[in-house]
Amino acid sequence: MPAGAKLRREKWTARYTTDYYLESASVLQDSLSTLISLYPNPTSPTAANTLSLGLAFTTTGSCINNVCPGSNMRVSFDTATQSARYYRCDASNTQTNVSNCQTISTGSYTLGTSNDGLTPHMRFSAPIGLISPVRGLVERNGKVYLINGSSNKFSAGTVTRMNRIAYNALAAALGISPAPTLTTVSPFMGIWQANYTGSETGDCPWLLIDALGNFGGQCTSATRIFTLFGTASDQGITSMTASSGEQFSGNLVGTSAFGVWNHPSSSASGRWTATARH
Repeated sequence: MPAGAKLRREKWTARYTTDYYLESASVLQDSLSTLISLYPNPTSPTAANTLSLGLAFTTTGSCINNVCPGSNMRVSFDTATQSARYYRCDASNTQTNVSNCQTISTGSYTLGTSNDGLTPHMRFSAPIGLISPVRGLVERNGKVYLINGSSNKFSAGTVTRMNRIAYNALAAALGISPAPTLTTVSPFMGIWQANYTGSETGDCPWLLIDALGNFGGQCTSATRIFTLFGTASDQGITSMTASSGEQFSGNLVGTSAFGVWNHPSSSASGRWTATARH
């Protein structure tokens, strides 16, 4: 390498949490704070003053005349102590008629955000087998959903950067075009992380924008991994295409971004948000 050539390599490992939920499931409320305020611990628990956590693992007896003993799990909250009270109620096969709710356990809940630093969620502390398959609640885009599973994931990557002298020396050896002369670089250059919701939910733990505004990175959902490529103009207008065909578009403003996505050959669509990591 000629004098003045510089090379920098960054290695990183990001840990992030994915909350799995059914987008088609009933929306509970518009925010976690609203939902908690609607279900304070009652004197006499009913279907009207407690929140359903879905089906229990097992009922306490056989269903008779469309009544299944103990088949519905429910919860209420105490905001002063951040405690939760759990109930097992009788319910019909369709869970539309609920009665005879009995307290079975107490525990606590915690409010926070997923490891993306953006998505509000609630976690229950009581043993999962005691209350229901539900792990907690997650708030996305002004709606609250029951979490029916979660996982911690790790994503590792390496970013190698060269200054112009080093790159042009390598380009000459490889017989490729030298680096273009730039008077300015993209104001959004750096590493970003994103998540998307809608017909599918997933995370993009790293997206790299280079000096020219070219976008590239990798995204994952509960069922697949795909790459994402595109561009970001100096005005913050971005357009990206997934290796699986989805189209992402939106705007970058400072260290945050937002937009919509869709798949031209299907009805799949949704929204995405992103923040700059550094």
